[in-house]
Amino acid sequence: MADSKILPPEIDRLTQQLVLDPKSKVFAQLADAYRKAGMLDEAIETCKRGVELNPEFATGHLVLGKCYLAKKMAALAIEELQAAARIDPQNLAAYRLLAGAYEEQGQKEEAVRYYQRILDLEPGESEIEQKIEQLKGTA
Repeated sequence: MADSKILPPEIDRLTQQLVLDPKSKVFAQLADAYRKAGMLDEAIETCKRGVELNPEFATGHLVLGKCYLAKKMAALAIEELQAAARIDPQNLAAYRLLAGAYEEQGQKEEAVRYYQRILDLEPGESEIEQKIEQLKGTA
C-alpha cells in the first residue's frame, strides 16, 4: 500500500474507519476512493475483502465491478455488476455499466437487454432509446 502521508485525506479517514470496524460497509467508499486515485489493485483487494464480509451489499459489488472495468477485466466486472443488479433490481448504475460492458465486448443482444431494463425503470430516456435502436440496427 502507498505511504499514508501521500494518500488523499479521504482515503486516510476511510481506512481508519475500516480498521476500527473491519466488517463495515465503508469498504465500498474506500475502494471507490482508491479507484478514483488510480490505485486499482488496492481498490480491488479492499472491495473483494468487503464483499466477502458483506455479500448482499449491492454497492460493494457495483464498486468492485467498476474497479474491474478500469482494469479492463470485463468478465469479472460483468459478474460483479450482475450480482449488484440481482441484489438490487432497481440499480440503474449497474444496468448502465452492464450494458456498456456488453457493448464493448461486442455482445449487442446482452447490451440491448440491459439498456431495455434501464428504460423499464426510467421510461422516455431518449439517449437509451437511441442506443437500443443503434444496436438493433447493427445486430
